[in-house]
Amino acid sequence: MSFMASMLLFLDGYMQENDYCDQKENKERKLSEVPSQPPTAIKLSASSSTSINASWQLPPIFTRHGRNITGFKLFYKKKGSGGSATTLTISSGSTLSRLITGLDKYTKYGFQVLAFTSDGDGPKSPVEVKRTLEDAPSQPPSNFTVTANSSTGVTASWQMPPPDSRNGIIIGFRLSYKSKDISGSGTILPINNESTLNKVVNGLYKYTEYEFQVLAFTAIGDGPNSSVAVVRTKEDVVVSSQPPSGFDLTATTSTSITASWQLPPEDSRNGIVTGYKLFYKKKGSLGPVGMQPINNQATRTQEVTRLDKNTEYKFQILAFSSVGDGPNSTVIFKKKKEAAPSGTPSQFIVTVDSSTSITFSWQLPLEDSRHGIITGYKLFFKEKDSGLATSLTIENGNTSTRVDKLDEFTEYGFQVLAFTSAGNGPNTSTVFAKSMEDAPSAPISLSSADVPSSNFQGPRLALTWSKPANPNGIIRGYTLFYSHGGGAPKIISKIDKDTLNYTVDVLAGVIYQFHVRAVSIKPGPNGTITVATKEYAPSAPMSLSSVDVPPSNLHGPRITLTWSKPANPNGFIKGYTLFYSHGGGAPKIIPGIEKDALNYTVDVQGGVIYQFHVRAVTIVPGPNRTKTVMSKEYEPIRGPEGISSSAVNSKKINITWVGLPREVAYGFIVNYEVRISLLENCSHSQSTYPSTINTTSTYILVTGLYLCAKYEVSVRGDTAAGPGPYSIPVIVQTIGNPIIEDLPKRTITVIGELAVLTCEVSGDSEASVTWTKEGLTSIPRAQFKKNGKILIIQDVALGDSGVYECKTLNIFGVSRRATTLIVAVPPSIVKEFSPSLVICEKKTPCFLSCQATRNFPFNYTWTKDGQVPTSHNIKLMNNSIIVTPRDAQNYGEYVCHVTNGYGSTEYKITLFVPSDNQDGDGTQSILLVSVIALSCIVVVLIITNGVFIWQRRRAVPNRRVLSKEEVDFDGVRPSPDQQLADQQVSETTLYMELKPRSLNEQSQDPTEYQSLQKEPSNPGYHNIVFQKGNAGRHNEEIYEEISQS
Repeated sequence: MSFMASMLLFLDGYMQENDYCDQKENKERKLSEVPSQPPTAIKLSASSSTSINASWQLPPIFTRHGRNITGFKLFYKKKGSGGSATTLTISSGSTLSRLITGLDKYTKYGFQVLAFTSDGDGPKSPVEVKRTLEDAPSQPPSNFTVTANSSTGVTASWQMPPPDSRNGIIIGFRLSYKSKDISGSGTILPINNESTLNKVVNGLYKYTEYEFQVLAFTAIGDGPNSSVAVVRTKEDVVVSSQPPSGFDLTATTSTSITASWQLPPEDSRNGIVTGYKLFYKKKGSLGPVGMQPINNQATRTQEVTRLDKNTEYKFQILAFSSVGDGPNSTVIFKKKKEAAPSGTPSQFIVTVDSSTSITFSWQLPLEDSRHGIITGYKLFFKEKDSGLATSLTIENGNTSTRVDKLDEFTEYGFQVLAFTSAGNGPNTSTVFAKSMEDAPSAPISLSSADVPSSNFQGPRLALTWSKPANPNGIIRGYTLFYSHGGGAPKIISKIDKDTLNYTVDVLAGVIYQFHVRAVSIKPGPNGTITVATKEYAPSAPMSLSSVDVPPSNLHGPRITLTWSKPANPNGFIKGYTLFYSHGGGAPKIIPGIEKDALNYTVDVQGGVIYQFHVRAVTIVPGPNRTKTVMSKEYEPIRGPEGISSSAVNSKKINITWVGLPREVAYGFIVNYEVRISLLENCSHSQSTYPSTINTTSTYILVTGLYLCAKYEVSVRGDTAAGPGPYSIPVIVQTIGNPIIEDLPKRTITVIGELAVLTCEVSGDSEASVTWTKEGLTSIPRAQFKKNGKILIIQDVALGDSGVYECKTLNIFGVSRRATTLIVAVPPSIVKEFSPSLVICEKKTPCFLSCQATRNFPFNYTWTKDGQVPTSHNIKLMNNSIIVTPRDAQNYGEYVCHVTNGYGSTEYKITLFVPSDNQDGDGTQSILLVSVIALSCIVVVLIITNGVFIWQRRRAVPNRRVLSKEEVDFDGVRPSPDQQLADQQVSETTLYMELKPRSLNEQSQDPTEYQSLQKEPSNPGYHNIVFQKGNAGRHNEEIYEEISQS
């Protein structure tokens, strides 16, 4: 050994010694960190025949060395078995039990347990042994054999089941048996002794197979049965009463036949079949029978060779035993194996049934060409010139068939062959036949195209289509159906077979259903298309005519137009549009006339040429139907307006007016007629002027008029139909003094209201206006407007009463007019003349008086107890009442009611009966009679005086006459309104009140007015005249002075 080798050996030994020391030190250190004792209180309990539950407690705490037990290891194995134990690791220090499953039944096991920490395992516990619970055996008895003792007895024997499969204490056995050919459960013989391991069974059937089984059982239950042991009782007489069963023949080749069979039925066998004998010979042959022995019971087939081809043989078989032969089987016949036919079926006939079916019939091939049994036929067919044929197999000896679902009107080629079990024979020659015609399929690609209307036709629709995909015959033509709106369809038949289009007249804007079908021997289904036809402009409306409609109070001239619907609506007529114009002006358009309204009335001017155009509208408007109409002329509906005048000089006036527009002239104005009437003439000069003037213009110059005169002028227009009405008259005036208009002679205003005095001035030159009251120019409470022409007094008081004069001045002179302002107030009672208490004796007339005073007439009425007194002893006399009391009802309170147009008042007078009415002496009675008589005289005098005064008033004339014409105080002839007001004074529909005037009272009339009086102003009465029945209204008054008689 070299030096280096020695050094290496030394180093290796040194390192191993160091490793051993380290391992020993580590082991000692670790032993102090693992449990030093095993777990305690180990308990084992068998849970089942295959499981045991183990439980334990932790090692004592002082043996844990302060370490936590992190788990346990459980070791177990079969008692007495070699090898290592199975280990179960429990990785939880708190798990103190474990169920161990999968153990062998009724087997003892040894168990140990240890605790471990993270540093290692502690020591194992002592071995504890526990057996699993008993169970039924898991295997049958072993070495089970059955031996036939005789023809009716059998001995069965067995051994105990293997020890590891007994699963407990075997306490007995059960032997079961039954005849092999019997189903269901057999006979069971219990053997209640574990030491009995055989059993003799007698009383069985002879030469019969039996099935035997045996099982062992414990106190828990039975184990499994053993395998079936079959034994046959011994032979008694070897005789078979029946031949072999299932005898059959098969032609193996054309020269050999194989026979097959089975044993005779079991119940017919009384021994063991040792072989068979097979006999055969040709059918109908008189020669010897051939026999082939089969000396083997297990051989069940035999091939007989060297037979004649296509020759029928008969066969029989029997079974034999050592004793002798059994009976022969029944004779069966068999031919040699078939070959494919060498000839075709004969008399192949093809008959066309319909457009989709053809019937075929044939006969068997010739007998010498069949070479076997014809078991069926195969029919082949295909369309002519087509590549792939369809085959149809016909079996069960049928020699005819029918093929359906062929294509219509299609030529097919047909062949048929016969076949045997050996194969197919040859095909017949091809026979061609064509299926019948049938209805074609629907035309395809049906489409449409709109054809616009023209001057020669309305809208049309061009339909096109393609030929049917399956004509199914000869297409002879096409039929077209079409309809709309559910109506009856229109039919167009016999469209040429090569014409694949058709044009039909349609209504525009309508949904049509078109159906086209092809026709062969019969019509096919429809090709359908739904088409909404296109709308076009309609043709012009027909028969446009007009009728003149005369003017009325509600409208002017009109024309009613009527028309008929277009000949070609070319769509859905939505309405009509009317255009009309005249004189080259812009047309007036009336759209949206209802589709069913075939007339329209329009306002027109008379005597004008109109162009009327009417057109129908669908989705677009159509052309116009035009008519030129001259409207009829009528008389104008009114006279001209805007009449005005301007003075050229004192006797010439230029009169102008606005010409009548055609809208009211109702025609062409050919002439204007001006009518002039004299109303007033303030001069005595002579003049001549025409009363009517005709002109074609809208102005005239009138000459020869009176100076300072008023005329009424009206104008009317004439058309060819005649003159119209005159215009509203207007007043024109020649040059002169200014004229005051619309100022009444009297104005009545209720106290507290607004008083308005208006002084309108007319004339040829502008005039100034001034006002005076009672001759004074200063009117403190008056306000003036419109250059002084309007005088206004607000909140009229009694002091505003008086005579107001309007004075106007122009270059030709001065004019004046006065009006008296009267402030109206309600009546009041003059209590000095109206006693409120009257004492009256019974049956004595008593006078009750109610005296009211104001400047306006009033009415008196009396009531008592709310009723008008109507008794015959009461007399009503205007403001007085005479009462002759008869009883207490006539005494009491009487009420006097006084009313005028501006208010009312009442006054109560009480009628008393004297307290000494019944006890007075004669002197008082005489005095009372005297007072009554005196009162009656006074009443009579008052009434007489009143009648006298009334008669004097009626005698004074109410008019002042200057020459033959009345003149106003300014020397101007009164207007007709003023004359009318003056006339009202003497009419019977007026009443008057006489009011005394003091002697020193001065006249309230203007000085100009006083200067016109023929007699000096003397004290007298004011006569105030009112219109009867106009209470509450401002009434005009006429003031006249009546001289005292």
